[in-house]
Amino acid sequence: MFARRLSKELKDLAMNAPAGVNIIDANDFKVWKLGLAGAPGTLYDVMVHIYAADRRQWNMSL
Repeated sequence: MFARRLSKELKDLAMNAPAGVNIIDANDFKVWKLGLAGAPGTLYDVMVHIYAADRRQWNMSL
């Protein structure tokens, strides 16, 4: 049901990712793993955080 929309969102993210964001794994629509780089000039500058977005926990009623 949401596959077409998620496919479009993933393609857009891959082509136009904000600075410091990269896709690590998004082979299915259930869990996307993203790498988020820390903001330059801060304590987090040298860190990369791994964030797993689990679609099964999203509230689609909003």
